[in-house]
Amino acid sequence: MQWGLGTHILVKKNLVVIGGGFAGIEVASSMHEGRNVTVIEPRKKAGDQIGIIDKNPELRALKKAGVRIITDTKVCAYTKEGVVVEALVDTKDNMKTEYRQGQKTTIPADTIICGTEMVDNTSLYDELLRQGMDAKHVHIIGGGAPHKEDKIGPVADADPYKTPEFKRVLESVRDGYILGMTL
Repeated sequence: MQWGLGTHILVKKNLVVIGGGFAGIEVASSMHEGRNVTVIEPRKKAGDQIGIIDKNPELRALKKAGVRIITDTKVCAYTKEGVVVEALVDTKDNMKTEYRQGQKTTIPADTIICGTEMVDNTSLYDELLRQGMDAKHVHIIGGGAPHKEDKIGPVADADPYKTPEFKRVLESVRDGYILGMTL
């Protein structure tokens, strides 16, 4: 994502961001200048996984900048003209355009960026354990690590570091640093 955020030259005039969670809003926020940006979100509200203090100011700033955010909408197809979406319920975007349930609309796009939720992938870790690697020598850091409410740091059975928050780059680097310092 960081690479993508720094490659403004590849992103054309009409940008559609698929996903209005943390990743999608971050993409829209960094790419909106000089572009027509639309964010498509299937849930009722955009900004999922953004902290409560940052969420509303960020969404207001995007609205002020002219970024269109359409919620309760699913992507049906990608065409040469853009992204075909369907309203899941009667809804309006933040620019007051109305969409009726079942209505399909084409959002003009010459660039599409997927900013959907991240999904943990622990397949390599799981395979190493299946192959007989000692769990004391194999660790998961960052987004793949299970979440636990009580603390940050190693637990008695040598499980990966566990934290209550969603893990992004900052938290993943922190986990790697803590792990590296304990080895």
